[in-house]
Formats: sequence, C-alpha cells, structure tokens
Amino acid sequence: AAITSILFLLLRIAGWASPAMILIVEVLWVIAGATVWARHTGIETRRIETPISPGRKAGMGFGKWALVAAFLIVFSIVEVRLIQIGKGNLSGEWDAWAVWNYHARFLAGPFNWRVVASPLISNTHPEYPLLFPALIAHGWRLAGQQMTQAIPVAIGLMFFTALSGLLVSVLAMIQGVGPAMIGGMLLLSSGPLLHWAPAQYSDVPLAYFFLATMTLLLLHAEAPESAWVLAWAGFCAGAAAWTKQEGSIFAAAVLALFLAC
Repeated sequence: AAITSILFLLLRIAGWASPAMILIVEVLWVIAGATVWARHTGIETRRIETPISPGRKAGMGFGKWALVAAFLIVFSIVEVRLIQIGKGNLSGEWDAWAVWNYHARFLAGPFNWRVVASPLISNTHPEYPLLFPALIAHGWRLAGQQMTQAIPVAIGLMFFTALSGLLVSVLAMIQGVGPAMIGGMLLLSSGPLLHWAPAQYSDVPLAYFFLATMTLLLLHAEAPESAWVLAWAGFCAGAAAWTKQEGSIFAAAVLALFLAC
C-alpha cells in the first residue's frame, strides 16, 4: 500500500497517471518486489528462531481448534457488520470527507495536484501525509476517475483485515495458536477500532504500520544478521510517517531507540 501510494503520486506529478500506466508500473514493482523477497528476505526469515511457548509445541488439540473456529466466526460477523456500516455511511466521518477524501479528489481529478498542499486550503490540513489520499486517488483513477466512495471504504476494511491477520500471526508465532486466537478476538472487541475501520480514517492503517514495524524489529532481534528484515522494519516505520503525523513521532522514536540499544 505504501509503495502503491508513492508510485501513484510520482506518476501524478509526472502527468502519467493514466489507468494503463498505473497498471504497468504496479505489475513491474510487484514482480521486482517478489524477486527481492524471494532472494533475500524470505531466505533470511527462515533462519529466524522465535520464542516458542510450551503450548505451541503440544500441537493442535480440540481446544485450539475450537478457538480457531470461534475466532473465524467472530471475524466473519465483524467483517459483515463493518461492510454494512461502510455502505450505510459512504461519506465516512469528519476527517474522511474533510481531509483524506478531500485531498484525494485533488490527486485524482483534473486539477493541479499541487493544490493538495496549498495554504489556501489550510482548514483541511494540507500538511498531512498523503498515503491514504494517494491510495484513494489511485483507486479512483483506475476506476476511470469515478469518485465512488466504495473505494475508501474498501481500503479502510482492507487495512482492518490486514491488521487483524498480522496480530494473530505474530501471536501465533511467539505464543502459539490458542493465545493468538484469544488476542485476535480481543482485538475484534475493541470499540474504537470497529468505529474507525469503516469511518475511512487513517488510524487503522497507522496501527497496521506500527504493528508491522514492531514485528519486524522482533524478528531482527532474533536474527541480528538479517539486514533485509531490518530494512523492511525501517520501511514500515517510514510508511507510518507517510500515513499520519503521529507516525513521524513513532518513526523518530523507533530510530532513536534502535541507535541507543
């Protein structure tokens, strides 16, 4: 998502952001990214040994399968409900239509893209990072500049799904399946998260990049020689800064702590 937003913005600045060009560039970077991952990161992460709980060594019993089934049922119910909420409030909450979607319209429409950072629209925070607006504008451009609100809703739910999956995966890796399912259901019971996910806010993408950064730093701590894992951690911290201003503080804190340790 972060790479997609950056590439789209570069194409928009260059005046080449046609649907065909966007697709060509995306195919090329996906191929390049998959190649790099297979040659470097994927090989290194296989050597990383993470803490394994006794419960994880015991294998999958009936209780763990029951927890997995419970998590999948709860997750399915939550996803359906969030889709319903998103469809019922396509414009999103205040920040969605006053900031993120508003900025996306300048990036996607037949306007001068520089307006998105103009001080003339100071009431809409032109200084805010552009990951979320660029992703929305990217979807609108691919749709032929049809500025349907279904796209920001879909992006918000995509990040919610990714955040849930990442949390469960990390907990399963370090604590086992049972704690992972319980942790996942606790996440799905978070009222603020369930409010912001369909509201088209950037808080859920920000949380995803926070968690991704910390996960990669955990992997790097288990295998300090894995330079590519550390590089991806830095990229995710940068993506957090590219998502929201709070992300800049997070990235600076991560860098300072890493240099201090």
